[in-house]
This record gives sequence, structure tokens and C-alpha cells, in this order.
Amino acid sequence: MDPVAPKIDDPSLLGLYQHWDAKRRGRPFPTWSDFDPLELRPWLGSINVVEVEPGTRRFKFRIFGQSGASLLGVELTGRYADELPDYVVDTVLNDYATLIATGTPIYKVREIDSPGGRTMRVLRLLMPLSARGDALDMILSAIRFE
Repeated sequence: MDPVAPKIDDPSLLGLYQHWDAKRRGRPFPTWSDFDPLELRPWLGSINVVEVEPGTRRFKFRIFGQSGASLLGVELTGRYADELPDYVVDTVLNDYATLIATGTPIYKVREIDSPGGRTMRVLRLLMPLSARGDALDMILSAIRFE
């Protein structure tokens, strides 16, 4: 039985997970080149594609979705995850490190206080990817806010 899918209570994130799962084709994780950008259209605003820099524990955003950029007030495409705002950086880095260590998808729901003082529910899905198919060196994540 799939350990992550039953936990995903958001239809959009569940759809992305199922799309990622189909792209695996029996492998532990798909490659980024397995994805057609047109197929990702329903999730484009909410996805991040993260590269794991070789020999380091640094995570670089190849794509940083507009949803996160709007909420955080900062565009991070081409920048590093350790440049995220203080109130989220530790959680994000810990989740990325856990995903790299385990190689299994992560789904989390938590409440955060935004800088504007509003409490919101944050739903995050993280899935392993590979640049070439031989190593877990990328992360596909999506975030939704309620």
C-alpha cells in the first residue's frame, strides 16, 4: 500500500502526487525530464523544483512557484533554500534533508503565522526526483495555502 497518498487531503496535491507516481514507472523516483511542462500546467503556480548541490547540503531553487513567492514576498528562483525567511527556513531545510535521506515522499500540514499576523494552514508535498536517473539529486515540491 502507498504510504503517502492516503494522507493527502487536498485534491490538487493528490493529483500531482498521482502524476509523479505514474512517471516513476516502477523506479524509486522519476527524472525531471520525464515531465512535460504542459502536463504540469494545473500545478505550475504552486510547484518548486529544487536541485541538491553535489557535495553540499545546499538546495537551490530551479523553479520557485508564484504561490510561495506571493506569500513570502520574495522570488527565489535561482537562489538557495537557506535564503528563505526565518519563520520557515528551518522547517523547509529539515524536510528537504529528510527527503534526501529517506528517498520517500513527504506530505505535511501545519499552521503558520504569516508576517501579516494571519494564521494559515499550509499543505506541503515533497517528492524525490533525479536529474539523470541515477541519483536522488532533485526535489519536486508543491505548496498550497488555506
